[in-house]
Amino acid sequence: KDFVKSYEKILAKYQKQVGVDLTVGFTPPSENLIKVRVIEDLGTMEFDYLGEADLQIGTVHKLPFEDAERLIMEGKLEHLVDD
Repeated sequence: KDFVKSYEKILAKYQKQVGVDLTVGFTPPSENLIKVRVIEDLGTMEFDYLGEADLQIGTVHKLPFEDAERLIMEGKLEHLVDD
């Protein structure tokens, strides 16, 4: 468990330093992603499988449900339902 956490930190740091995403090509299943609108400026946040997203007020993103759920409950994101 500690090894995995250390590896993920090292990998993220390396990717940021060299500007290369070594996880390109891996796309999470679309059913795990939800469409959200940013209500409160959150700046740049990093998400598993998606990398970084710039969450500025009024922007719309598809984010992993498990990451967006807490921010929705805090009133920082609004869940948008596709018609």
